[in-house]
Amino acid sequence: PSEEFKHAGKVGTEVHDLINKAIRYKMDNPYTTWEEISEFGERTQYPEPEVGVAFKNWIAFIAANYPDMVFLETEFATYIDGYVGTPEGGNINVPLYAGTVDAVGLIENKLVVFDWKTGSGIYDEAGYQVAAYCNSIWKGNEQLSTIYGGITGAVVRLSKTDEEFEVKTITDWGNPSGVFNTMCSLYTQLSYNVFDKKERKKKVANA
Repeated sequence: PSEEFKHAGKVGTEVHDLINKAIRYKMDNPYTTWEEISEFGERTQYPEPEVGVAFKNWIAFIAANYPDMVFLETEFATYIDGYVGTPEGGNINVPLYAGTVDAVGLIENKLVVFDWKTGSGIYDEAGYQVAAYCNSIWKGNEQLSTIYGGITGAVVRLSKTDEEFEVKTITDWGNPSGVFNTMCSLYTQLSYNVFDKKERKKKVANA
């Protein structure tokens, strides 16, 4: 990878790390204001200035869109199983996908699954992934429907150079999560052998 690509990856990792620390701090100190959380971020020093810019944009995003958000969890793994066809014509249950959710929050008795991005845009792939996370969390924990009023997703892009953030939300996650499941199932089946395992090679002698 180019040095620019590696630097962007490093900054992205550090932004996620700082946001994770800030959310953890907020969870441990629920009466802390977002202004105080912003100051907490400023005290947590990173060598790359882009990290600080992205973090300030994250604070601005929360303040503008979810000032009353209560974060429940951050940086945790989720997965979902599914049935895929076998070469013999049957079906087996396998883990279709697993991933790390950046954060889950609660607002107006509804869960929100967040995905933080620091790239140049928000692409459909991220939406499919977050929809799959919503599906995994909601359907993998049936008791949630008796406690909360629903679950939605949000992909948030935080600029590393300008005072700017972008957000795209996912309310109807059923269809895109189904597409994601299909893609994962197809990927699994692509690992099946196309040819017979026994290879037959024969050298042809020159005339």
